[in-house]
Amino acid sequence: MGQHLLRRRPGRRPGAGHRGPRRRALRQAPRRRPHRGPDLQAHHGLRPRPPRRPLALRHRPPPGLARPRRPRQAPRRRRRGRRRPRGAGPAGGPRRPGQPARARLPRADHGSRPRPRRRGRPRGAPIRHRHRHRPGRAAPHPRPRRHRPDRHLRLPRALAPPACRADRRGAPRPAPARPRRRGGAPVSAPTTRTPARLSTLLSGVPITALVGPDALVDHLCADSREVGPGGLFVAARGFLADGSVTPGGHAFIAAARAAGVAAIVAETAPPPDLPATLTWAQVPDSAFALAMIAAAFHGHPARDVAVLATTGTNGKTTVSYLLYDVLRATGHRPGLLSTVELLIGSERLPTIFTTPPSPAFQALLARMRDEGCTHAVVEASSHGLHQHRMAAFEVAVGGFTNLSRDHLDYHATMAQYRAAKATLFDRLARAACFNVDDLAGAELAAAFSRGPKLTVSAKGDPAADVYAVDPTFDLDGCRATLITPAGELPLELRLIGAHNLENALVALGMLHLAGLPLADAVAALGQARGARGRLERVDGPRHVFVDYAHTPDALDSVLAGLRRLTAGRLICVFGAGGDRDTGKRPQMAAAAARHADLVVVTSDNPRTEDPAAIVADVAAGLPPAAARIVEVDRRAAIAAALAAADPDDVVPIAGKGHEDYQIIGTTRHDFSDVEVARQAMEALS
Repeated sequence: MGQHLLRRRPGRRPGAGHRGPRRRALRQAPRRRPHRGPDLQAHHGLRPRPPRRPLALRHRPPPGLARPRRPRQAPRRRRRGRRRPRGAGPAGGPRRPGQPARARLPRADHGSRPRPRRRGRPRGAPIRHRHRHRPGRAAPHPRPRRHRPDRHLRLPRALAPPACRADRRGAPRPAPARPRRRGGAPVSAPTTRTPARLSTLLSGVPITALVGPDALVDHLCADSREVGPGGLFVAARGFLADGSVTPGGHAFIAAARAAGVAAIVAETAPPPDLPATLTWAQVPDSAFALAMIAAAFHGHPARDVAVLATTGTNGKTTVSYLLYDVLRATGHRPGLLSTVELLIGSERLPTIFTTPPSPAFQALLARMRDEGCTHAVVEASSHGLHQHRMAAFEVAVGGFTNLSRDHLDYHATMAQYRAAKATLFDRLARAACFNVDDLAGAELAAAFSRGPKLTVSAKGDPAADVYAVDPTFDLDGCRATLITPAGELPLELRLIGAHNLENALVALGMLHLAGLPLADAVAALGQARGARGRLERVDGPRHVFVDYAHTPDALDSVLAGLRRLTAGRLICVFGAGGDRDTGKRPQMAAAAARHADLVVVTSDNPRTEDPAAIVADVAAGLPPAAARIVEVDRRAAIAAALAAADPDDVVPIAGKGHEDYQIIGTTRHDFSDVEVARQAMEALS
């Protein structure tokens, strides 16, 4: 070993690597340390280590959490109070009674028991530090050791969320604490942020024309009423309830200009009177541009959170809640964006959209990232997919439940509706799970080629990767044996009905593609409770269930499942929403008549339509011999159904599920099927 490795570097920071009052000797003029004796030269710990990679190439933080490199600092000052006379207080004055002589803690113990004072020669810094640092340069501030970014819970590297970790046995454990700013303050989700150049925000956006300077933008908005100086206004086109396109934000460009925006993105060409200080970007698709700009504005949060997205006509919310419950039970930190509510960390937030608009969507993902979430569980609606709300990021795992008639007021045809759903698998998902009991699911599975896929069947199709055999159902849940690549696994669910077995299998496949072993996911599914308003049981003297079924297929599935479990009569309460697909109203009536012994037709959310006219449209689809009660007032209809029910009867109340309101005209009125049913049963007892 060369002797130069054992000498103190002339520019080395004084006092590094040891403690105690003898460090004062190292503050004197630099001098050569004496050559170490043979006893130390023979020590095994003094062998030099090979050079390491430069610091700039090691331990890069995730892109969304990257912080600027700390500037090189001068050698750290000695701890305050070091030169105080013995017996002095913290400020150098006289010590108060009962105050210790010196309030000093060992640097590495942070409050644990004090270390004994070292004796003999001061110990120098480790050999590897002197081998790495050049003469005349101070040692850098010690950096914490980081986990390797590829040590995730049995996940393919392409699908692994950066914040997920696993122990040596592969069992999941909670991710590290969320990142914090220096000083301990949590990193907050930016609604406004450090100004960014427009060229950065437009990266990845097709541009037809660009006029003006590279503006500095400090907030993003698609509503001209909320934009201000320094903002970027995106004139996104609008969509009516029938799916037709409107100018949308293009009609409010003048208002945005008057508000003093820094830049405008629109599908129209720049006007000739454009001021020199205003930037105008013309794009072919403003909805797509809005999604890309929103993702860039919030730092591309989906790169740091694994997104699990479910689509289909029915079952999206139930699958999402199953995913959320299992991920939490297995030690992860998921966030949830659903039709029912938003769950981020310990917060519950109300929701309006199944899939939020792009700016809100990206802001919520950024908040999940900053709260330390490992996964984002989202519902992908056909509206959201068609309007490019999810176009700016890839989905780690996608799931498909089923396809049946719905939203034809928006998509016009089933082909357009199916194409919107298929967008998730054609362009976004890196892995996917499909319910092949549904014809559309089997077709999408056959066409999927973007990555790993898994097929499931609740009807026992042996061609599926995972399928159920010998299912049994009762009012407490269902049981089945699953045939999987890992062997036979027993499944017990707290959810009622065959349709919920399908939902559970889709969730199981998505969890497996996300890295959970099948056996662990099956065990956790047995404890999951599902979503509010999805065959939610109402406590009381009658068997009452509240469900969100608002399509012909969903109503048919719910009633068919309950029919097999009903000892007495099945009494169904349902209605149809106003300002929506009118063609499904008689189909819902036919589905109810097929399974129910008594059909109670009532109002749902009439919106701007006449409630009596909607009820008449629904009742027209009932067979002439069907037993019925027609009552426009929903509260009175629920009371009438419960008054007619015997103890062995089952009463499903369909259509509104988790909703705690009823929309009449354009006003929301407080109304909860669960509370109304509970009050009606209390009145009977």
